[in-house]
Amino acid sequence: TNPPSGTKSFALVNDDPDAPCGLWTHWLVKNIPATCTEIKENTVPGVEVESSWGCKKYKGPRPPSGTHRYYFKLYALKVEKMKANNLKDFYNEIEREKIGEATIMGTYKKQK
Repeated sequence: TNPPSGTKSFALVNDDPDAPCGLWTHWLVKNIPATCTEIKENTVPGVEVESSWGCKKYKGPRPPSGTHRYYFKLYALKVEKMKANNLKDFYNEIEREKIGEATIMGTYKKQK
């Protein structure tokens, strides 16, 4: 609720900074309408972009070992539509177009 003034869309990033190879991006979603106030289970609020998994869909926590942190970052953007179609361009465009951001973090440990 109450996005920054001038918000035209949102973008969502879900990533894991504790992956053995470094930052691992689980999910990227662009072009989420500025009117969106929730993401219902098993829905996609915008357009998915290829993640570190090499696909355009959510793939949840899968740590090989130990406890990992999973960040969900929602960016308020000053553009209605993002052009980015890959992970690198997605992050670069967010840096150029963001006017606000919110982050929540959860942890997950692989069950034996």
